[in-house]
Amino acid sequence: WRETPAFGFYFATYDSCKERVENLLKSNDGIHPIPSHAHAWAASAFAGGVSGAWTWAIIYPFDVIKSKIQTSPLERHLQKGMWTVGRDIVRKNGVRHLFRGLGVTLVRAF
Repeated sequence: WRETPAFGFYFATYDSCKERVENLLKSNDGIHPIPSHAHAWAASAFAGGVSGAWTWAIIYPFDVIKSKIQTSPLERHLQKGMWTVGRDIVRKNGVRHLFRGLGVTLVRAF
């Protein structure tokens, strides 16, 4: 169920970030040599990267839990829910385990 909140967060962040970057670029039109037609592309690219990185940073622990459930033997997590598996991961490996591999994912997202 991580996709629905992830996409909602992504598009909300994307729209907000893109609008702010476009406004910043428009306010500095006379100062920098970048042509104004490049503003939309630059704002969209930057907003997409920031939004993707923020979304993965928030959703990543849920993805780790999902992967743990999917790769475990069927009998092991048959009666366990997402929160129970997450709690077990934190108890056994610590909170940092939920973010293991996030750096590579953030680079890929941006």
